[in-house]
Amino acid sequence: MKPNILILLLFFSSILFSQNDVYYFKDVGNAYSVKNIAEANFKKVNNTILDKETKVTFWFKIPNDNSNLEYIFRISSNRIKNANAYQDFKEILKIPGERYVAFKFNRNAPVYIRVNSDYTSYYPFELAAESESNYKEKIQLLLNGFYYGFAFLVIIYCFYYYYFFKDNTYLYYALLLSSLVLSFSLVDGIWAFFKASQNIIDITILLNYVFVAFFSSKFIQNFLVVDNYFPKLKRYTYSLGFLIILMILIYLLSKNHSIFIVINILVFLISSIYWFVGVLLFKNSVYNKIFVFAYVTILFSGIDFFVLKKLGYSLFETNAIGLKIGGFIQIIVLSVAVLYREKTLRASNYTMKIEIIEYSKEIERIILDTKDETQKDVLETLSIREREIFELITLANSNKIIANTLNISVNTVKFHVKNIYEKLDIKSRKEAIILDSANK
Repeated sequence: MKPNILILLLFFSSILFSQNDVYYFKDVGNAYSVKNIAEANFKKVNNTILDKETKVTFWFKIPNDNSNLEYIFRISSNRIKNANAYQDFKEILKIPGERYVAFKFNRNAPVYIRVNSDYTSYYPFELAAESESNYKEKIQLLLNGFYYGFAFLVIIYCFYYYYFFKDNTYLYYALLLSSLVLSFSLVDGIWAFFKASQNIIDITILLNYVFVAFFSSKFIQNFLVVDNYFPKLKRYTYSLGFLIILMILIYLLSKNHSIFIVINILVFLISSIYWFVGVLLFKNSVYNKIFVFAYVTILFSGIDFFVLKKLGYSLFETNAIGLKIGGFIQIIVLSVAVLYREKTLRASNYTMKIEIIEYSKEIERIILDTKDETQKDVLETLSIREREIFELITLANSNKIIANTLNISVNTVKFHVKNIYEKLDIKSRKEAIILDSANK
């Protein structure tokens, strides 16, 4: 067990310290090329390159170290527009079949790497010997497989619970997890690994913003029963949703980076509003408390990664791995909260069901008592002759037998029978017999 823990610690520490011996230069005017870049004033990289300016070129320099080892330089970003590497004025080809842009080279001479993007200049990278880099990539793929497999199981279970319990909370939670997994797969470079074009990736990212905004709002509305406390909130968040769609259409036409940032802000604004609602309803139930603590991890790491970094800032130095860890924590804790909520509601519903049954029985008894009293009152409205005829009717006698018994004509019997039916609100002798039985 201890060797495995040490390997993981070395893996994460290697990510943190993989930037040693790398230098950078910010080429604001795009004035440098491979021919004169050696003259630029490079600075040593101490932190991840993060700059608020867009459409600016950054150069990385890896000095020679006179070793015979092969090295790999990998930029862990899916938003790179162009990336080229040079050594001895010759271009180094990208490594094919990689999730991210990667170059392999020896360090017998300095290597210069030029990158630019239409988005914020955020370039998390690693430099390591080929064997070490490949090992770390295998570990990363293993962790990715574990995460996506676990998330897929939770999604399947949520759909199953939705089918079984008919609770929309499970449906929207499954769809929210699906959209988050889609986000992570884009950040992880999975789509690039399967050779999806950049246009397809861009459109998928934009569509997924709509999915995340809609499914997160619907999930939280159902989970926290928000409509019971803030019935007008749905109207405002739907307005923000339509605004997101409008901004996406404008962005597709203009390709303006500022519009793209606005889209990110609006998406996380909706999530932040509902998280704050959870804070306001914090004392209502245990699962509300769990939701607040579970959602805050992915919410703030997402704001840092998708919003602040696009503005050229970072509060938590969130990277793709940190974002996924936050997502993993959210899946576990929120899944527990959803199941606990279901258990609580089922217990509450069972108690309510028992109370409804007892109440229904009491109502039925009261109705029967009232009906009996009413029927007795109705029988008392019959005249003496009508009462005699009614008694004979309940003994299943025909009109002729009743006439002979009372020494009256059959027509007179028919006349009294008609009046009896009207007073007792019945239509047949069978109903008269039932009514008589109920009053004995």
